[in-house]
Amino acid sequence: MPLFTKKYSKPGSAPGEVLLAQGESETGATLSVMDFSARKLSEASNVDPSEIRRYLDSPEIAWLHIQGNPSAGMLKNLGEIYGLHTLALEDVFKAGQRSKAEAYEDHYFVLINIPVESSNGSGSQQACFFLGERYLLSFHNGDESIWEPVRKRLRNDPPTRVRLSGADYLLYTLLDTAIDHAFPYLETLATQIESIEESIFRNPDPAAIDALHAIRHKLIFLRRMLWPQRDMINTLLRDEEGLIQEHTKVFLRDCYDHTVQILELVESYHEVSTSMHDLYLSSLSNRMNEVMKVLTMIATIFIPLSFVVGIYGMNFDTRSPWNMPELSAQYGYPVLLALMLAAGVAMVVYFKRKGWF
Repeated sequence: MPLFTKKYSKPGSAPGEVLLAQGESETGATLSVMDFSARKLSEASNVDPSEIRRYLDSPEIAWLHIQGNPSAGMLKNLGEIYGLHTLALEDVFKAGQRSKAEAYEDHYFVLINIPVESSNGSGSQQACFFLGERYLLSFHNGDESIWEPVRKRLRNDPPTRVRLSGADYLLYTLLDTAIDHAFPYLETLATQIESIEESIFRNPDPAAIDALHAIRHKLIFLRRMLWPQRDMINTLLRDEEGLIQEHTKVFLRDCYDHTVQILELVESYHEVSTSMHDLYLSSLSNRMNEVMKVLTMIATIFIPLSFVVGIYGMNFDTRSPWNMPELSAQYGYPVLLALMLAAGVAMVVYFKRKGWF
């Protein structure tokens, strides 16, 4: 959790200005810098924020990355050096913001949420970017390893496209990495859905429906979190500030396609989970019908036997000429048992031929 959790202001400060509260200390955020061009690459980690001013006038492209939750002091220092808007700086602190892209006088602010699996179910990490003509500032409060493939591409020799292009292409590369991070997460959900489906087919257990409800909640969370990404990419595609080059917009359109594909997968999995809920209820109903059918067959077999036993269980005077003559027969009891057994067997055979068993 960042130590800075509230806005502080003083008389004469601009609305929304982020100030360091009295007694507030620095957080564990780390600053790393990659300064690169087609012919040169320099890399530094754990950079002192007071040293970043020299990257402002660098002829190369500067990628300054802040990992973790920066303090208000660090953020204010970055904002003063690069002229970042205070409202955008506020959004860096606030987790749970919707993905968006906002254009200011000489820079873009881009915010994107990255889905992750947490101990409480679905969660998200927030990544923020400030794009200037020759610099890119990025903030990420989650796992740093997500950007390692981009760093490897920058270190490649001979240089790859990301080294040969500007800061706008680097922004595209980072956004593409963040957006594609949703695919393995969705694959995990798809595997869980398949497992639950097999469980429902084998045995409709209440535990399966509980797991299905948990997945549906994750999908709803994902849909709400990922839906604004399309608008964010569209904002960058409609850039009128000149910070996004035309050749980069071609790649951003591919990002847009990925966001649409991800949303289609989310919708598809949500429909599958809904149909599986109906399948669970149908399987449970069919199972109950099978049980009721067996019980009905058993009861049907014993109905005529109970009828016979009921008739011959009536104890009347055997001396009366109107009484049942079988009551005084010598072999009446075994004959009656044999007839009852034959009737039961005949009904079972009949039911099996009809396919009712």
